[in-house]
Amino acid sequence: MADVTTSSTEISDAFREPSQGCPLCSLWAREEASVTEDLKREGERENGESMKRILKASGFCNRHTHAVHKTGSTADGDNGLGCPACARAVVRKFADGLAPILTNLQTAKGRPEPGRGKGEEALAASIRELERIISGDAMCPVCQGLLESDMGRIATLLRMLDGKEFAELYGKSGAMCMPHFVSAMKQILGAPLKDVAGVWNLLMRTEITNLESIDRLLNQRMKKYSWDYRNEGLSQDEANAQRTAMLTIAGVEGLYCRPRKTSLRPAK
Repeated sequence: MADVTTSSTEISDAFREPSQGCPLCSLWAREEASVTEDLKREGERENGESMKRILKASGFCNRHTHAVHKTGSTADGDNGLGCPACARAVVRKFADGLAPILTNLQTAKGRPEPGRGKGEEALAASIRELERIISGDAMCPVCQGLLESDMGRIATLLRMLDGKEFAELYGKSGAMCMPHFVSAMKQILGAPLKDVAGVWNLLMRTEITNLESIDRLLNQRMKKYSWDYRNEGLSQDEANAQRTAMLTIAGVEGLYCRPRKTSLRPAK
């Protein structure tokens, strides 16, 4: 995978840019796009480190499997194949893993079972093995890289908030989405900060102010659906309030999504 780092300057610039969402989400989305663009080239080296990680994870999660395919489909002369070497290696792994399971089931079917319980146990064991094959033994490598970068960005952000200049900039910003806010609060107690209480209070105050602002916009938007306000048009901020609320509640699309392929069986 590509080695992507985010400097304090990039974080500062992201908070200065006018946007309709969380600045950390914008950096997450930018990195995700960059990594998926690089994957086609890196993944074609069948014996490379990237391929080893891809195979250990049984490919990418659902989101990044589709993202890599879409990236490949826009490349000149690629015909929408995405990363064919990656796909071939993962399909081969699935085929090699399924063959012994099928053989075991067929062998067990031909043997008389003394009790129903043992047959059910054998089937349950086969299902567990099927789950392991599709989900792999590691997290989707794209998700892993994004999460590691995200943790690094949050740690850098917290150190920056310990300084007066960036603290003032952050206080005037639209704060973070709730998932990033909670992630930052989880990191703050172990962060090497001079003023932990000050950073904590700044994060809380800014987040509450942002939520209250969105609440007012949503109320205005809803109020103007009434006949009594038929002559008042929606402002641009009011028109965007629903999307702003969505981005605040959940973050950018794909943020902290499930990092493995699964079946309908509940995640443990």
